[in-house]
Amino acid sequence: MVQRPAEHHHHLTGGDPRTERVVTSLGFSPSDQYVFDTDDRKFGNDTMATIVLQPDSSVFEEINPGNTVTAQLVFDMPEGATADRIELHDSMFSGGADVALR
Repeated sequence: MVQRPAEHHHHLTGGDPRTERVVTSLGFSPSDQYVFDTDDRKFGNDTMATIVLQPDSSVFEEINPGNTVTAQLVFDMPEGATADRIELHDSMFSGGADVALR
């Protein structure tokens, strides 16, 4: 489990596993990212926790071709759940790309 930052006042019901990814040359919407656990349960990104972790809002900036943004995403998963893969999307309309986390 990842320790929550002291200024994090948004209540998470389980743990708050984070994932950090470097995204280059494509659109990126933090709210359209999903983590699946080893039981294939789908968890959405906790946008409020993501904002608290990155108050500069860089995670929401447009990514122009050739530019890179490093983003931390937070997912509210129950205690004992293990993140297995993340489904990354450039928008809510994309099919997404699965990336193994284990």
